[in-house]
Amino acid sequence: MLHKIHNKQVNVDHSHLTTTRNNKFLIPYSKTKHHMNSFFPRAIRLWNELPTEIKDAPTVPAFASGLNKFYAFKLMF
Repeated sequence: MLHKIHNKQVNVDHSHLTTTRNNKFLIPYSKTKHHMNSFFPRAIRLWNELPTEIKDAPTVPAFASGLNKFYAFKLMF
């Protein structure tokens, strides 16, 4: 979903999402663990650990392929 939001492929209000260099999103401040583990903060932490070439994939299939390779490699080590 963040890939689609980042590439403006879905009509979602993303005014609360702030990007930095390297296509990273700032994690919103959370007072509770419940909010910190909700969709956006959790997804942003995963998004931010991805390499830039995966984040910049032009299509959803290319993004999914990059994710599969990234996590398959990560599981090996």
